[in-house]
This record gives sequence, C-alpha cells and structure tokens, in this order.
Amino acid sequence: MARFPLPPQDELLRTISDLRTELTETSASAAEWEIRFYALLNASPFAVILVSARGLVTMLNTAAENLFGYSAAELIGQAIEVLVPQSARHRHVDFRQKYSDDPIPRKMVGGRDLTGRRKDGKEVAIEVGLNPINFGNEVMTLCAVVDVTWRRDANETLRLRTQELARSNEALERFAYAASHDLKAPLRAIRNLAGWLEEDLAEHLNPETSRQMELLRLRAQ
Repeated sequence: MARFPLPPQDELLRTISDLRTELTETSASAAEWEIRFYALLNASPFAVILVSARGLVTMLNTAAENLFGYSAAELIGQAIEVLVPQSARHRHVDFRQKYSDDPIPRKMVGGRDLTGRRKDGKEVAIEVGLNPINFGNEVMTLCAVVDVTWRRDANETLRLRTQELARSNEALERFAYAASHDLKAPLRAIRNLAGWLEEDLAEHLNPETSRQMELLRLRAQ
C-alpha cells in the first residue's frame, strides 16, 4: 500500500504550532468580538434580547433585565415565550416559526397591542423590532424591546378625559337650554309690566320717563 511521505519532524511541529497559534488568535478574536458586542448591547437604552433559531434566549442586556425582572442567568437558555403572556404563547410560537422562514428586519405586529410578561407576573405594553443576525452557521434574531406602557396609559387617560369633556358639554348644553327658557319668563313679565305701566301712566309720564320705559321694554326682549 502506497503511503504519503511524511514531512520532516521539525516542519510538522512548526505546522502544528502555527495551527495552534491561529486557533488561539481566532478564539481571542471571537472572545473580543463577543465582549464588544455585549458592551454595545448594554449601551442601548432599550431592552435587547438575542434569540437562537430554536427560540432560546442566548444573550440579553441590562435594560432587558430591568424591564422583565429576570437576571441574565435566569433567562439565558429559556424559551423566549417565558416573556409572553400565557394566553398569547401559542400564537407567538407560530409567529416565531414563520419569521424564521423569512428573517428580515421588521417590526413585530400581531394585529393588536403587544404585551410582555414580567417575572412577577405583571404585564407590560411593548413594541418589538426584529433583526436577523448571523452567528457562525446559525441565524439568530436580535429583538429590540421598547416599553410603551406610558404611551398607552396616556392614550387611555386622553380617552377618559375626552369622554368626560363630552359629558360636560352635554350637561352644559342642557343647562343653557333650560336657562334660556327659564330666563324668558321673567323677561316677558318685565316687558309686560313696563307696557302696563306705560299705558296706565301715559298721562303722567314726561318724555324722558317715556324713553326710559321704552328702553326697559327693548332690553327685556
């Protein structure tokens, strides 16, 4: 059986050493890249979560920990659905699988307002942006999560204030209508009284008094 000639011992050792150096440099570069990537995530003012193709949390920043109440150690390795309300988890799994078939940057929409679930069970109004990112041979999803509870609270407050204003306007209209009718009665009485006085005292009124009585009748119209 023919054999390939072996290289000299010193050349073989040099090749192994070069491979080891290259591997070490590659590992160091990967580690440095991961450190920089994580530092970039933590610099983000909004929550960022990296999700694997299988739907598992692989990385998250401090803002995400604060938003959902989990530490990184608690959340890494968990299915992303742990952050979704129980009633919406089945739909979220379907959505995630469809997104993996067409992973493009886009905003996550579900036909209605999105809600996340905190560790303490409380729900928080959120908006989510999705971005695919390549990690070796795997396409992961970078999820940017923004807490919009304040905006929904403001919208709800505005809605309630609008309803209150509408009710106040209706009440004011009713009052104005009633007041206008109530005021007409005494005005008519004043006008009639002025007319009667003019008739009864016609012979005794001087021109100035007659003019004042006429003004009274006109103002009581």
